[in-house]
Amino acid sequence: MRYTWCVFALFVMTALGSCLGSSAEITLNADGTGTVALEYRVSRSFQDIGAQDGNARWPTVPVDRADMERSIERLEGLRLRSFSTGEEGPDLIYRASVGFSRLEDVLPLLDYGGDGAALVRGEKQSLVLRLNREPGESLDPELLALAEEAFRGYRIAVSLNAPSPVELRVSGGGEGLDIDQGGKKAGFSIPLYGLISLPGPLTVEFVF
Repeated sequence: MRYTWCVFALFVMTALGSCLGSSAEITLNADGTGTVALEYRVSRSFQDIGAQDGNARWPTVPVDRADMERSIERLEGLRLRSFSTGEEGPDLIYRASVGFSRLEDVLPLLDYGGDGAALVRGEKQSLVLRLNREPGESLDPELLALAEEAFRGYRIAVSLNAPSPVELRVSGGGEGLDIDQGGKKAGFSIPLYGLISLPGPLTVEFVF
């Protein structure tokens, strides 16, 4: 069982690019600049696995401001404005505010696996996120059963505040998917388990 948990944990961190639970609230100004409010939570037990000997190659989350600053410095056009940590039940919670000069600069923060985020320009702009490109039907049933129990309560969420009205278009869907849109703000959230167990990809498009 321990080996199975480790394999599954590695799959989630590398395939989804998330920490168990994460949210990103993007605020775009009229001049194209803006901020991203990030919050991500990690189970203490999950964090402990990544810290064990032999797991140094695993992706880890920044645990203090210096770690976050080093991560942000690698991404052109971004700057760290604030960083804080906290605890809630069994979880460690990390919050950061990141400033950007262009919306394109935010894509690496939203990129689920390499090409999962794109900005399409035309008569209107579209911020496109492609999630779950490893459909749940291809996963071992035992791993999915483990995920349903281990990841209960964790969600992935993204929202956009823009100077103009925002329309949210969703292709895929799934159990537990919540959509919120009205006026100049739109967003979605989905349980982590609901995302990885989808039989196909989930594509979310913010049009503004």
